[in-house]
Amino acid sequence: MGARLVNKFLYPAPMPPHYECDSHPNHIIWIPHSNKKAAGAIPCLMIRCPGAKNLIIYAHGNGCDIGDMKMELDYFSHTLRAHVCAFELRGYGFNQGTPSEKNICDDIKDVYDYLTDKNPEGKFPHQNIILWGRSIGSGPTTWLASKLAEKKVDVAGLILQSPFTSIKAAAQHIVGNMLGAFLSNRWNNAARIKKIKGPVLIIHGKMDTLIPHSHSEVLMEACGSRNKRLHLSDTADHNRFDFTKDIILPVTKFVDDLCSNSFDWGERVNGKCPNDLYKIPEFAKKMHLKARADKKIREVENPGNDFALGLDDGGAAPSAWRMGVGWEDRLCSQSTTGAEIFKSLLETTPPEKWKENEIIQELKATCDMNQKEMVRRLSTCDEMETVQKLLKANDLLLAVLELYKSGKLPNKEETKSKPHSEPKKSSEVKNSDGTRVQRTASGISVANLQFRPSEQGKKLDKP
Repeated sequence: MGARLVNKFLYPAPMPPHYECDSHPNHIIWIPHSNKKAAGAIPCLMIRCPGAKNLIIYAHGNGCDIGDMKMELDYFSHTLRAHVCAFELRGYGFNQGTPSEKNICDDIKDVYDYLTDKNPEGKFPHQNIILWGRSIGSGPTTWLASKLAEKKVDVAGLILQSPFTSIKAAAQHIVGNMLGAFLSNRWNNAARIKKIKGPVLIIHGKMDTLIPHSHSEVLMEACGSRNKRLHLSDTADHNRFDFTKDIILPVTKFVDDLCSNSFDWGERVNGKCPNDLYKIPEFAKKMHLKARADKKIREVENPGNDFALGLDDGGAAPSAWRMGVGWEDRLCSQSTTGAEIFKSLLETTPPEKWKENEIIQELKATCDMNQKEMVRRLSTCDEMETVQKLLKANDLLLAVLELYKSGKLPNKEETKSKPHSEPKKSSEVKNSDGTRVQRTASGISVANLQFRPSEQGKKLDKP
């Protein structure tokens, strides 16, 4: 099987990326490659947490990039009280080059080495670092943990979320034994995890049909650590987890019970990096400009400041969302994830603390912005399927914003006792700013503008 076809199967990087080089000011750092022949630098999403002692180095899955991770990592950082650094996989986003086992392993090692040995603003002790890999990210994470174990270097712990025993085994489940047999046995987690002696937590969903949870059971059995745990969720699949029950609670218990008892936490580290690392490199600016010229800029949240790139169009009103490829899926996905995290955080924080919680306020602002954007897009959309997607995401946003506005959590007994009414064919909901969204069988009226779907897709007409 050709290398290009294999890479397309293993590394389906979002094209175009889910972020631009200026998307998250003060959060994206550019760590240099140790191999001078490697092009560009490694973009990393760095979330700092005041007073934190430990750092999570996070390797994301193969169907996303760091542009997808900001809201999730903010939540992890806040609830786990840790700095978080998510590095971009080679060939993804603005990390130039070809994705491969060697290249991605080189990158995670470069990120680890920089933060532990080279950062002039504050080096992280090895024993204060948690390695966290999700899906294909479990490959480089397990590789790094095994290499450190060989050198007798102890890290705080290893977390594997939806991992596989090997790429070959995962591929055989997905595409069948005959096609999977053409793949080499790369990312052999089952062999490497035997060398790891430090604390290990494995999280997997029993509803996962992409990588069955049996992979995690095999890894648990093969793991050489005495301090190991397996958390299997009855309701989670490969991509959808309950953030609190399936991730935060088991991770917190893992850190408290196993990690903190196995090493000295040491001094707090501020997580600062040199200002030069936050400057957008020239190669990234060129990639950005080329994507715009090719009209391949994807819709992103918090797009940053074009002025820094010399792209300011002369006083145009800033927009939280840019028109681009796949805007409807991006907006719905971002809004749904944000609403779920926002709701989970509200349910685990006392209501009297909501207004002083910075993460809650940031999530509220983001959900409020996304909900207003939903209304704007609904008023101009002429595809019924897209309208239904937007309405579904809009309902989630309105529900969680209403929960915050109420200032209290619903009584569980009252919620259970409430009869579930059948959905009405015609219903009306209010937006956070008081405007109305009317859904009927014949059309959708948004903020006094009406859309009536037809075969041709009519434009908006005032009622």
